[in-house]
Amino acid sequence: RELTGQLLDFEKIDAKRLTLKNENVNINEFVRNIVSRFEPSISLTGKHLECDFDAHPLVVSVDREALTKIVSNLLNNALKYATHNIIITFKRPEGGDNFIISVASDGKKIAPDERTRIFQPFYQTVNAEEEKNGVGIGLSLSRSLATLLGGSLELEDNPDDTNIFTCLLYTSPSPRDTELSRMPSSA
Repeated sequence: RELTGQLLDFEKIDAKRLTLKNENVNINEFVRNIVSRFEPSISLTGKHLECDFDAHPLVVSVDREALTKIVSNLLNNALKYATHNIIITFKRPEGGDNFIISVASDGKKIAPDERTRIFQPFYQTVNAEEEKNGVGIGLSLSRSLATLLGGSLELEDNPDDTNIFTCLLYTSPSPRDTELSRMPSSA
């Protein structure tokens, strides 16, 4: 059912029919609630979850469903591919009009030649050691949603053995978001 929903979201994004429903959300609390749904699964797999959240509450106008899908997909990937540790970080750069949610996990580092391909629909990294469930749609959908929200989703280029996915979003909707939100939906 989740896969079907993600495929329908892709179709709506491609057809420019996805309607954003921005509302004021306390991002700190919102992201903590998403993370709390993953804690039992992370614990059952013997992995360690660390949360590093900005102490100051931040209320922004954002589409709840889109942000939930982005964070959930990143956590789901971390859960699947981490060896021991998953770190989710939420911060707002001082004086900035944006905020950053990043999910880091240890495990097999994504090869440099796959860094851009992992965001293509249905692409999966080649890992002969172990097969994971999935069809390779989560990162592509998450990046598309982040773009629709006026932000970005990237795999950081870092020197250590972790994969760090960083989603940058803005504290208020961009003019593009407002324009997309006004598009009629044929759902």
